[in-house]
Amino acid sequence: AYANERADIGTMVHDACEQLIVGNRVDTEISWIDRKTSAMREWTDEHRKYIMSFLAFYDLTDFKTEATELSLYHPKHPTAGTIDWIVKVKNKDGKWERWMIDFKTGKSYDIHQVQLNDYKTLWDLHFPRKKIKRTACLYLTSSWRIHATSKKSLKEYEYDPALVEMVYKLWAHFNHHPQPSFKEDLPTIFTLNGEENHD
Repeated sequence: AYANERADIGTMVHDACEQLIVGNRVDTEISWIDRKTSAMREWTDEHRKYIMSFLAFYDLTDFKTEATELSLYHPKHPTAGTIDWIVKVKNKDGKWERWMIDFKTGKSYDIHQVQLNDYKTLWDLHFPRKKIKRTACLYLTSSWRIHATSKKSLKEYEYDPALVEMVYKLWAHFNHHPQPSFKEDLPTIFTLNGEENHD
């Protein structure tokens, strides 16, 4: 139950950040609706503090958003994923660099490097002329008391494609090299004499 609650908080905060990035207004006095289950959830001060943490980070520099919540799959890659934010950020020399940023409402874990490496590989396969320069997680916080500071909340991770390959091989080995399964199509036409299927 606790894990599901934390996952719901992360989903709601992710959605709020995405809405803000694309220029929409986020009203936390209106219930949030889960797109998968249609369940309504109330915003809390914890949610609001996470959102304020994101806004504090956003105010630190200039951003040019290229994509948000982008789901990718490629036949040459064994996994799929959803990228939170593709954005151009000015570096110290004043030049724009393309970043891939993943929002997190929890602690920093080493597995996050694997996730970002995996997503970057997917992106680069789809967009070879617009490759990602840098990858990072934005660790939002709700524990602040006075100021929603975010100067140290962006953690960059090194790109190592071999890391993703090693992790996937281990996963496939211990899961006995699973293959995708597909649901059988249900009939589309019904009569009292039985079921029919017409293409």
